[in-house]
Amino acid sequence: MSTSKFSQLSAEEMTAGDQVQQVKLLTSTNDAHNGVIVEMDQPMDSATFVSILRASILHWKQLGKKGVWVKLPIHLASLVEALVKEGWVLVHLS
Repeated sequence: MSTSKFSQLSAEEMTAGDQVQQVKLLTSTNDAHNGVIVEMDQPMDSATFVSILRASILHWKQLGKKGVWVKLPIHLASLVEALVKEGWVLVHLS
C-alpha cells in the first residue's frame, strides 16, 4: 500500500459563472492498484456522508483512480446503509 496521501479536505471546482466553489472531500490514501482507501473515523450523518462521498468519487475519477475501499469502524456502522443504497457491496465485516 502506498503511503502517498490526498491531504486536502476540499477541492476547488469552476462553476458556469467562473466562480470557485469549495467542495469537501474524504481523506484517502493511495493503494497499490491505482485506487484509494478511505478510513472513516469522524461521525457524520448519512446525507452529508453521501454528498461528500459522491464529490470524492468524482475527484478520484478525474485523477484516474480505479477503485475505492471504505473502511468503517463499528461506531460508524450507521453509514453502512447509505453505502448500500449508493450501490456499494460489502466485502468484509469483522
